[in-house]
Amino acid sequence: MKKNTIILVGLLETATLGVLVLILLRSWYPDYYYSLFEVAPKFYVFVALLLMLGPILGRFVYKADSVAYLNDLSVIYLIKFCVVFLALHYAYSHRPVLTVFSVDRFVVVQAHQIPTDHIPVGLAEMVLAGEKPPLVAARKFSETDLSNLLGVMGGEPDIEYRPNRYERIEYQREKMIERLCSNAPGADEERPLESRSCDPLKVPLIYSFDQSATAVFDLDAIEILKVFATNPWQ
Repeated sequence: MKKNTIILVGLLETATLGVLVLILLRSWYPDYYYSLFEVAPKFYVFVALLLMLGPILGRFVYKADSVAYLNDLSVIYLIKFCVVFLALHYAYSHRPVLTVFSVDRFVVVQAHQIPTDHIPVGLAEMVLAGEKPPLVAARKFSETDLSNLLGVMGGEPDIEYRPNRYERIEYQREKMIERLCSNAPGADEERPLESRSCDPLKVPLIYSFDQSATAVFDLDAIEILKVFATNPWQ
């Protein structure tokens, strides 16, 4: 096997694998989630590793003795398999599965943050069938029972990470109007809550424990229209 052939084969393998992984990433992080979680820079690092473990390292360890060279290649492919497996496992376990309305903000829930077997069947079907993580709402704790609040302060999951508190987001439309829409520009406060409408709202979107963005939310369509990587509290 010639050196130029080794480089060409390695490049073709890297390109094919890169395209397949990119298709998976686009399906796991659709629409604005792709940029929100900065998937592109991570993908570039992944491709760079594939190039190092493919044509570059394959060319570097080249030997005229085909048996010895195949032994070296087997080690390289084992390392490459581990890199691909770990990268895909991380991307899949950190993919967004739900966007939860919690009190006055949206929280993106990732796969590793809630046990999949705890998600209600109907909601699990929405996750599997939808092109994007579905929007749901979380019911607040009872104000008279402080045990849940004390538990959260002690490290237990908050309402957005408790599947037993999820419900369809449409059920909280009136509460969303009260908390978000009443003071918004263009809010028609003279109308009853059930028929009130307002312009698309800018709502905080928490997508990591220390990272946030601003979501433009259409209350009438119950849909996030856009997401901007700006501080929602400024």
